[in-house]
Amino acid sequence: VDALVGEHTVALDLRSLQVGYLPSKSVKRQINLSRGVRYEVSFPIVAQRTVSGRVFHDYNDNDYMDDDEDPISDAQVILGALNVITDKDGYYILTNLSAGTYDLYVHPNSVKEYRVDEAEAIVVANEPLDIHKDIPVKRK
Repeated sequence: VDALVGEHTVALDLRSLQVGYLPSKSVKRQINLSRGVRYEVSFPIVAQRTVSGRVFHDYNDNDYMDDDEDPISDAQVILGALNVITDKDGYYILTNLSAGTYDLYVHPNSVKEYRVDEAEAIVVANEPLDIHKDIPVKRK
């Protein structure tokens, strides 16, 4: 059909993606169609992989953030070679993680008045991942 010959915009319908996957490049492409030529347009996607949580002062040593326990702001959270600083409410988020096994911990120099636990191994697979991991710290 000659009506299709010419320039067109092709777009990826984001609703067609499974939960936990996102496009890694633009979701729109310009193509110029010619008669008698077969075209294939691909849209690479990646699995969304995230580790997030909260750093808090664990007064009662139960490794769970109770209502009366305080968040720790400005703590440096490290996961492998990545690091972030917690916000005023103690929250952190690490996104766009590559597959692998990493140590998750709070850098001791960022919370000098607290004792930090040993690193915890986090396994990131080649599939969507959303881990919530609160990190308790205790007074020295």
